[in-house]
Amino acid sequence: MLTAYKYLFYKMFRWAKAINPNDSPEWTAMFSASFLPLMNLVTIIMIYALLTGERSHLQLDGIIKKVFFLAGYLYFNYLILLRGGRSEIISQSFEGESPKLFMSRGRMVVFYIVLTFFLLFTSALLLGWQNGQR
Repeated sequence: MLTAYKYLFYKMFRWAKAINPNDSPEWTAMFSASFLPLMNLVTIIMIYALLTGERSHLQLDGIIKKVFFLAGYLYFNYLILLRGGRSEIISQSFEGESPKLFMSRGRMVVFYIVLTFFLLFTSALLLGWQNGQR
């Protein structure tokens, strides 16, 4: 699982480097790779709310708790992906992949990103529609 997460970071790193190499692509990749799982968590919470009708689950009351949660999560990702030049180590570990593997893994990453956004927005629309029906 960690290898897949590192590969997601690697792809984001390559894309950020191709778009704007002078704008710290490793940080852009870390933030991008960090927020996709958070979006998945929000989607799971919304689907749970759709299925059960319960609205009071996994709430972090207060802005301070939310900020600490997000800061801790981003720091954890920093430790895994950036600290001590890890971004270069991760990048080098995937550089030698075959063109066929490069294409198939690239498609899986794009599919994951598209599916993440699709499910997030679909579940948000359905939850809003369900709340309007009550």
